[in-house]
Amino acid sequence: MLIDCNLLVDTCPDSFLDLLSSSLNELTPQETSTEKSVPDDAFEWLSAALKAFFETMGHSLAFLVDSFDEPAPFFDRTLFNRLRALRDRYKYRLSFLFATRKPLEALIEKELLREFFDLFASNQIWLGPLEEEDAFWSLQRFCERHQCTFDRDVVENLLHLSGGHPGLLRSLASVQRNSSPQSCTEWLEYPAVERECTLLWEDLPSAFQHSLRFGSADSALETTELVRNGEIFSPVFASFIENQREDELVLLPSTGEVMVSNQPLEEHLTAKEYALLAFLYARSETICSKDALIRAVWPEDAVFEKGVRDDNLAQIVRRIRIKIEPDSSTPRFLVTVPGRGYILHRKG
Repeated sequence: MLIDCNLLVDTCPDSFLDLLSSSLNELTPQETSTEKSVPDDAFEWLSAALKAFFETMGHSLAFLVDSFDEPAPFFDRTLFNRLRALRDRYKYRLSFLFATRKPLEALIEKELLREFFDLFASNQIWLGPLEEEDAFWSLQRFCERHQCTFDRDVVENLLHLSGGHPGLLRSLASVQRNSSPQSCTEWLEYPAVERECTLLWEDLPSAFQHSLRFGSADSALETTELVRNGEIFSPVFASFIENQREDELVLLPSTGEVMVSNQPLEEHLTAKEYALLAFLYARSETICSKDALIRAVWPEDAVFEKGVRDDNLAQIVRRIRIKIEPDSSTPRFLVTVPGRGYILHRKG
């Protein structure tokens, strides 16, 4: 069953549960539908709708949740715990599939997902660029809609430049109808092409952005097919990446000053913020565990043993990002490595 999050009336958890329930009731025979006696609690309404469905229909059910990126950050741990409880209640009969532009853990703090994330941790599928045959079919449909034709050489060039990415292919084809750019730089001068590359870039996790910008090895990039045989899938997107500004973080131990792109921070770091950043800076490009970072900022064993929790560390990381990152919501320097800790990149 398709659940389109664009239909949400707002981004609260109850609205999401209501959308699941109302969609499910459309599949259930009217005489067993829960619409006429809606419980006060949205979760109870969904529970009743699921019970009616499984009792009357006898089928398995999969919720395919589309356009989940926008509402996801507004949902709380309770919602995900409840969804996990429903899945466990109807195990092997109820499934959840979430279609997102970013990985789920990049949209929501893993601490909020908890056990619900276990369902997805080893079941994430990246939809890479189209295969050549499918890309060619997509280009044919574009030509039919816009009543235009391209000769063979132009078609092959569009497929090559786009690397099979459907959005990029459409934007390149729309430009090709009226113009004939000769270089990747010229293609990127057109707003439609530049915008498509920007959307693709902004959807990538910061670790992927860093790997693409600086050419460091990342096996996950091969999995996503953004890199094929060691090369970025699209020459146009590769040119876009080259144009990305390279910010640099510099910490001067002699003065304690922190510079970003040769500019001092507008807001100074606190003592603990500086201690954490200095520890990471001395180990840049190396993943540092949370335990190591906690001991660096709270060196007293007694304090550590009494329970300096991950929340304390996360708060300091959040404050540092606000002060050093061009955009703290998509960090370039201080990057989370899920399940392992944090890593500091001197160039972002």
